[in-house]
Amino acid sequence: MAGNGRVLARSPGPVREGDVDFITSMAHDAELYRDRRGEWRWRLRRDGRIVAISSEGYVNRGDCKRASDLLLDAKPVER
Repeated sequence: MAGNGRVLARSPGPVREGDVDFITSMAHDAELYRDRRGEWRWRLRRDGRIVAISSEGYVNRGDCKRASDLLLDAKPVER
């Protein structure tokens, strides 16, 4: 969660031990891609498994990259 309360990312499955630390330390290596609607999204893989995905699509690649970089300072929140 960002400092302003916005959700930056979510996990597509169960969170395993060490995933949160991995996500916040490796966010700069997130994979950027276009979804079916043509919007930019990011995802982060650990040992071939997707551990975090963007919470929204972005119109341009730069905004998507900036959003993934925000994870470096994000605070994990359980829902």
